[in-house]
Amino acid sequence: MTDSYNPVLAELESEEELYRQEYEKDLQEQAEVERQEQIAAQERNVQQKQEALEANIAEAEQQAEEERSIANTGIAGYEHPGVAFEAIGDTGREVFEGLVDTALGLGMVNLD
Repeated sequence: MTDSYNPVLAELESEEELYRQEYEKDLQEQAEVERQEQIAAQERNVQQKQEALEANIAEAEQQAEEERSIANTGIAGYEHPGVAFEAIGDTGREVFEGLVDTALGLGMVNLD
């Protein structure tokens, strides 16, 4: 007998080709799903970074506003920082004058 057409062998080869095509199609679909998942993950990452940035900006603005509010309040409820610094200067001058008076007084006591 010669090697001629064998219908069983041809059918097996046909099934094998069909399975190979299905396998390649499955691989392509899986690669596409993975690519879509990667794109979605990147988009979520970008969104999370954007939200974190916005939260940091809002927090920084809030801190800056609080610092401005504290600076404008001054000492003892003064509404302007210049007045607060004048109050510090007045208090410092009064303390200095008190120390000088005490030193002079103590110096006079030692002379007696």
